[in-house]
Amino acid sequence: MPGGSSRSKREPMLSLSGNEVKRVEGPRTCSDSEIGPTLDFVNLVHRTLKGKEPTAGQDYPYIYQHKNLENVRVIKVDGRIVSSVGHLSIRS
Repeated sequence: MPGGSSRSKREPMLSLSGNEVKRVEGPRTCSDSEIGPTLDFVNLVHRTLKGKEPTAGQDYPYIYQHKNLENVRVIKVDGRIVSSVGHLSIRS
């Protein structure tokens, strides 16, 4: 790729953390099979660790639905979701 990495967008990156090699994927679109683990992660970070009920899926149903998954990004390390960003585009 001109001016960019020749690494495929789908190919995970390897990174060294301490003495461990970490397999990093993303950021990329959340798949249908990852919506549950993504909501678990979002609820953990933004709800339960703050003493709140795990209601992200109920609070943001338009973001975490199948037809909007192209707007939900995830990053995985060693197969676990470690970061997620979701947004909803609204046309006026």
